[in-house]
Amino acid sequence: MPVKVRGFWVFTILKLREEAVKSIPSLKKSNVLGRYEIKKSLLEATISNYLSACSTALQIPDVGEELNVFNRNGPEFIRSGGETFLNSFALKFHGEHFNLFELINLISSQYYEGAESSGRIIISQNEHPAVNVTLKFIDPINLSNHKAIRKLLEMTSDSISLLANGNEAYGMGYVADYDFKEEDLFIIEFKGHFKWELKHLEEILMIVEYFQPKLPRERIGKELFSDHLIRIFSSIKHDDINTVWDIIQAATEQKHGTMVVISNKAAEEADRLNSQCINVEPINFSSDIMRLVTAIDGAVLLDPKGKCHALGVILDGLATDKGDSARGARLNSAIRYLDTRDNDECLIVVVSEDGHINLIPYLKPRIPRHWIDYLIKDLQEVNESEEVDIRVFNQTMRNLERLAFYLFPKDCDTINELRENIESKIEPDIIRIVYRDFIPNPEMNKNYYK
Repeated sequence: MPVKVRGFWVFTILKLREEAVKSIPSLKKSNVLGRYEIKKSLLEATISNYLSACSTALQIPDVGEELNVFNRNGPEFIRSGGETFLNSFALKFHGEHFNLFELINLISSQYYEGAESSGRIIISQNEHPAVNVTLKFIDPINLSNHKAIRKLLEMTSDSISLLANGNEAYGMGYVADYDFKEEDLFIIEFKGHFKWELKHLEEILMIVEYFQPKLPRERIGKELFSDHLIRIFSSIKHDDINTVWDIIQAATEQKHGTMVVISNKAAEEADRLNSQCINVEPINFSSDIMRLVTAIDGAVLLDPKGKCHALGVILDGLATDKGDSARGARLNSAIRYLDTRDNDECLIVVVSEDGHINLIPYLKPRIPRHWIDYLIKDLQEVNESEEVDIRVFNQTMRNLERLAFYLFPKDCDTINELRENIESKIEPDIIRIVYRDFIPNPEMNKNYYK
């Protein structure tokens, strides 16, 4: 909503990339009972809370005199967005608000005989036509009774869930013949201590870990994966890409995580690592076989045509500063191995136990070269103008900072010189943003341009 500030109506506008928004899991319906607004996604709820905070901030006397307008940071907005998103579901089932987000977090914090929280709760209205009740409690149990609910979750399985109406658990049962267009049945799946997921059928709408909501990690798409294969393997064919893609799809279904190494020297590597792998005759795996062989420890070694040369490969490599101590051993061993294969064409797919997928190396997307040229031209125009347009200058510099990786040494020299000239023309008493010199990235090459 606009706010009147010193006689002017001020609107807060938040601009987002359309393709990114469309990729986020979202419900379709935006209201219930004809009048209550339901947030359709974690993103929508977070944006709503952020814009509301902007409107509130605009009502502060002399707003803008200090740079710190909000007393909340980004994660706090996301947390409140997740809370708003889940709590709005209470309206679907009861027509009133209560803190369902808080209740679910407290349930996820409970242990049962030393075990972390696990199991599933189906949340819907009582007597939902798609819910088959196999066991009904005479006295429903309030979800605020965290220990009792945690105990009941021990009775759940892949086929039987705890049934609740958003306020009380009333039995055990399962879903059959649900019309997903109704959007009136949801699943809370507990994944560990203070970890749970909100699902609509099998679509994950929100992941919450230690009270902090986040969006589900996107599995690699074929377009991204194919782009990596084409850029890394100089002689790969279209049919080879399809073959390798099918194999990787099967590998990503491994629940305990796995690793696939694709190398143009797969045969040589299988021989070199013979003592720490299971060598096999080169063969194209079916998806079913791939699911089986990735169940054991170690990596699967493929060539760019999709033929397997070894199983259970223990990768070697020296310690490197490119590792990440916050990530698991599987990812760091892949980084160490790749760092020693300077002349090899190699791509490693790491599937973590939490379902996150890493491509190593992960190549930045290719961009049109003219993006850089246009920004340098904009900077030149600012430099040549009689009076410096600080707004255009700052906007151009921010855009260049976002694309800093794609700058060649000549680009960096040109931009640094133009920036220094422009800054020398700005009055010294004007508040300015201080920019550092651009330095070329040694990994940048012409293949990053379209």
